[in-house]
Amino acid sequence: MVLSGASGFLGGYLRHALAREGLPLVTVGRRSIAPSSPRDRHISCDLGKSAPELALSGAVYAVHNAGLAHRRAHSDAERAAFFEINREGTRRFLAGLDTGQARVCGLVLISTVAVYGLEEGRGIDEDQSLEADDPYGRSKCEAERLAAEWAGARDVPLCILRLPLVAGTRPPGNLGAMIRAIRRGYYLRIGAGSGRRSWVWAADVAALLPRALGRAGVYHLTDGAHPDFLEIETALRAHLAKPRGLALPGGPARMLAKLGDGLHRLGVHRFPFDGHRLRKMEAHLVFSDARARHELAWQPREVLPHVAQVFGDDE
Repeated sequence: MVLSGASGFLGGYLRHALAREGLPLVTVGRRSIAPSSPRDRHISCDLGKSAPELALSGAVYAVHNAGLAHRRAHSDAERAAFFEINREGTRRFLAGLDTGQARVCGLVLISTVAVYGLEEGRGIDEDQSLEADDPYGRSKCEAERLAAEWAGARDVPLCILRLPLVAGTRPPGNLGAMIRAIRRGYYLRIGAGSGRRSWVWAADVAALLPRALGRAGVYHLTDGAHPDFLEIETALRAHLAKPRGLALPGGPARMLAKLGDGLHRLGVHRFPFDGHRLRKMEAHLVFSDARARHELAWQPREVLPHVAQVFGDDE
């Protein structure tokens, strides 16, 4: 068993789930981690720069989880980094699988719903066309293409898991930023906070992973509840014992978004709000996980009733 991105946020959950399967595990990550057992080994490798010397043998399953996310690109260098890590990093990981004498019995690729390039929609399924044009979404589309070409040429089953917002202990990205803003007292809700979003527990994704090994197909994983921003904020505030915060009405919010767009065009990227963020907070972006429920026996927990776990132990 080999897992990339093992030292990252989701990678920690995946690593523990695979270790529980009792098979020798080779992990790849930018940071050093302690192997779970004497049979395991860790390879410190930045896939954005080099291919890992995996030197595998026998029958193995591979999970490619490494990638760059949780940031917006404002310069040519930042845009290029997405492709160097997400696309070329995938190419390098797959090249590493070809070293040695291993027979890969299945490849699982951890991907994202950002490949669709959508800002709104309900009940979106896996047959939606991939039309992302931002660096993150486009680079993940190309990673999926590379994985499909590699797996097809070797007759390896490929399972692609497209994830929405992922919740877990001390999460990165937008959820982590929201928690910090509420805790420090500067979170400002936009309008009614009625935009619904799909999200999923990292631990539930990890629990499903063993059932995805050796399977072929593309699957969304969500908690099935798709709460709105106000519901998420209310749950977080309740745990943090923070009073309900202020809201910025729609009209002023749109004016502020135009100001942010103008500043960004002038190269001022520290302004925290723009049209992109406004659209994300106002629109519904909800994905269907019916295929995973039917074919993978996906039975996730709803995130909101257990949201306190983002502040502590999620195991």
